Order: sequence, then structure tokens, then C-alpha cells
Amino acid sequence: MNNPCCDCLVEEGKLHLDDCDQEICPICKRQLLSCPKHSSKTLKKSEREPFFETAIFICERCGKPAPNMFMTSNAEWEFVCGATYPLDCVLCKKCFDFINNKRMGK
Repeated sequence: MNNPCCDCLVEEGKLHLDDCDQEICPICKRQLLSCPKHSSKTLKKSEREPFFETAIFICERCGKPAPNMFMTSNAEWEFVCGATYPLDCVLCKKCFDFINNKRMGK
């Protein structure tokens, strides 16, 4: 399968276009577009990683890659996370519990 990037439409094996939402920082492994220290314009081409479709999940809050997965109902997710996080985003259990505790005043 040679699926293009869902944002910049670059083919697998090529570098994302500048300012693509899907490019990952090769140094800190967070979204490159919002990385405070690096950008597609400041990194050398040899430092950037080519795009390959992956199924690696990253916690939306802490940025931890491949967090342990857990299940919760849509109702509980909406109660705990409210409008802060969309239903389809990923949170690690530690961050979910942190948000829940703060929401409950703990």
C-alpha cells in the first residue's frame, strides 16, 4: 500500500511538505509543527524522517508515545474531558486520571 499523507498528500518514503500537521519531530517525537525547538525549516533534510503510515498513538496531553491503552464509555469520556479533548483523541491513563481528579476537586 502506498497511502499518501492525509494532510500534505506526500507519498510514503518522501519528506512531508513544510508545515504539515502530520510530521513528527525526529528529536522529541512530538508534532513538528508545534515543536517549540525544531521546525521543518530549521532541520536539515538529512535530519527529517520520511513519511510512512504508522499506527503509533501519542497521548494528546503529555506527548508520551504508545501509551498503555484503556477503555472508558463515551459518557464517562465526555464527563471527564468535556470539550477540552475530542472523543477520538488519545490520552494515557495517567493523564485521564489527572483530569478526572482535578474535575472532582481532588
